[in-house]
Amino acid sequence: MLQGDQLAQLDIASALDVSNSVVVNMLDELEDLGAVRRVRETTDRRRHRIDLTDRGRDLDAELLAPLSKAQASAFREALGTLTVGHDLPGGRSRIRAAESR
Repeated sequence: MLQGDQLAQLDIASALDVSNSVVVNMLDELEDLGAVRRVRETTDRRRHRIDLTDRGRDLDAELLAPLSKAQASAFREALGTLTVGHDLPGGRSRIRAAESR
């Protein structure tokens, strides 16, 4: 999502290994922060794609500001490793944003 890709709400649930209702609640909070917006798919109005807003990119940058690019990449990789090691949601399949850094 950090590269401008929109993800389907169901794909996010699958990647995080959580129910769609959990993703809906998370997205509600992120939408309230202005970090994401839901975009209805034109081919299937029941489905939404999630778009990271400029505010969402700013929040990501603010969170990782104290780290160098290499440190931020290592941090994301370590989080992925921990989720796999502890069998936490998202450990089996990480969202592309984490892999691209």
